[in-house]
Amino acid sequence: MNYGALDNPRILEIEEVLLDYCRGNFYKQVRLTGEMDIYDSFAAAVNMVGEELSATTVNRNYFLSIFNEVDSILLIASENGEITDKNKAAETYLKQGDSNPNLQDFLVLNEEDISDILEKLRVIPGFRYAGEGKLLCEDKVIDVTVKINFLSASQNDESYIITLNDISELIKKDRELVKAIITTQEQERNRLAQDLHDDIGQQLSGLKMFMQVLSSKQGQEGGKEILNTCVNLVDSIAEEIRSVCFNLMPRTLNELGLEKALELLLEKTIPHKTIDFRLLCNQDNPTIDKDFEVNVFRIIQEFVNNSIRHSECNLVNISVIITSQHYEINLSDNGKGFDKKNMRKGMGLLNIATRTKFIQGEIQWTAKKGKGVHLRISGMF
Repeated sequence: MNYGALDNPRILEIEEVLLDYCRGNFYKQVRLTGEMDIYDSFAAAVNMVGEELSATTVNRNYFLSIFNEVDSILLIASENGEITDKNKAAETYLKQGDSNPNLQDFLVLNEEDISDILEKLRVIPGFRYAGEGKLLCEDKVIDVTVKINFLSASQNDESYIITLNDISELIKKDRELVKAIITTQEQERNRLAQDLHDDIGQQLSGLKMFMQVLSSKQGQEGGKEILNTCVNLVDSIAEEIRSVCFNLMPRTLNELGLEKALELLLEKTIPHKTIDFRLLCNQDNPTIDKDFEVNVFRIIQEFVNNSIRHSECNLVNISVIITSQHYEINLSDNGKGFDKKNMRKGMGLLNIATRTKFIQGEIQWTAKKGKGVHLRISGMF
């Protein structure tokens, strides 16, 4: 072979075009002389390769323009979670100054560990992750939807593409809607409790006094016994109304606070002699608002009622810890439990979930058949 032919200007021209193809520029063409020699044949073949690449490959500049113009936060991460590229939208959210930030430094998934997700994406063919989490920005934390897909350009070039969308405003509006619903419910409960107390309660008290007078003046045999029975019946009705008023809006909660209201709630549950209730309430936040206390009370009330009606337990533990920055509620019973996979979201569980969302808490159920139930709710102020 004549090695001097490699220095031919035509070969050098073809080499330059091939280098452009490697850079992603598929629009260059090798000049044809029309002599139909071996150089023209080689050039024509190279030009055909360029046309094929141009038709089937996205130009890098075109790709980057799309990558940077989308509103979603787009991240490219290596196999170990190190961020290797990000679009312009990401730059407005992520902490600055980190030369090689890792995905786990600023993204927290709500349900699973990021390292476990990355491993599943790598080893399970066709697996895709979609969920929600929190993005830790320089000056705030935002709620985001999270999608993670595995990319494999070659055996030695494996990475992940992460798509994040800010849903903080949607969640804020959702909470405002929930707040409006709950506030309306509590106002209606309060009005109904006041009506029962002021109207029906007073009427029954008057009726009782009237019967007592009749009883003292009644001389016929058996009449006094009948009237005494009526008095006892009125007492029973009045007690029932007081119980309804407490369930609708316990005055103790407004007047003496959460701990006393919970103690009274459990006292009223004492007729269930087979269940031992244990309460720990430690509140060290004098600025806590009444809406928060009402929702915590309703969550515990719902859990206690569910335990009494469904769990067949003999022990219920209630723990409420509230500090200036954090709160944690732990509720458990030793009943028959349930299978979470077959758990039906009845009104009781739905009410607990709704009120937890209202106080911006994270909820975690632990339940197994025959092992009881544990509910943990925690959040920040």
